[in-house]
Amino acid sequence: RESRGGPMALAPPETGSDEVLTRLVAQLSSANRDEQRSACTALDTDMDAERAQALVDAGALRPLQALLQAGEQAAEEAACAVVGRISSSGSPACDHVVNGGCVPPLVKLLRSTLRGVQERAANVLATLCEDENGDARRDAVVDAGGVPCLVKLLDSEHGGVQQAAAGALAMLSVDLAANVIDAGGLPPLIKLLGAGCCGVQEAASRALAKICADCCVDCVEDVVSAGALPPLIRLLEARHPGVQAAALAALIAMCTDACKEASYLGQGP
Repeated sequence: RESRGGPMALAPPETGSDEVLTRLVAQLSSANRDEQRSACTALDTDMDAERAQALVDAGALRPLQALLQAGEQAAEEAACAVVGRISSSGSPACDHVVNGGCVPPLVKLLRSTLRGVQERAANVLATLCEDENGDARRDAVVDAGGVPCLVKLLDSEHGGVQQAAAGALAMLSVDLAANVIDAGGLPPLIKLLGAGCCGVQEAASRALAKICADCCVDCVEDVVSAGALPPLIRLLEARHPGVQAAALAALIAMCTDACKEASYLGQGP
């Protein structure tokens, strides 16, 4: 068959087949960097739990872990993309990623000077930690020193990095809010509520909401004392509905009986 522009190109082989997965994993282990990046590109597609498990079973995590430490931006970003795809497929795959030793190199990438690498690594860590039952995964990120690195990225000059870091801290704040507070996370998160990017404002609001929802009265008092209420209340009038919803979620999380609802809301403008 031919298209109007000439011969029709053949569709690429299904990357979900065992044969193709085996070949791609072999490419990940190649000494040729171009072949490694090509394999990552082929694997950087939507991935369900079955396909993620097949990729894990084929031995992909070891070469991906090595690529996360390649010292080359393109390779590190490509590896982050695939690890993120595996992690997004659900809890079993996330556990394999953690047990496969990928968390320490991901945390190390947060210290990169390259914003693309920082952003991708933070997004992968957020995906790993977003399951409410992922306590062991969150502990692994904390143990690897992830929280201080993410807090530092909140002061980045790049909105994408700030948003990714705030998103990861939000996921880590499930049962671990005190770690974020102790690492100095509140002042930069509150500062980001006034950022010019709605995505950053929303991510910071959601992080504060998670911190306040950690069933810790002290955490809520810390958030209020740090001055979060006025900017959160102002964001209720934001143009973007996602920002409004995130700010409202943070305020609701503060407003429990134990947190003295009336007196807190009385601090609004």
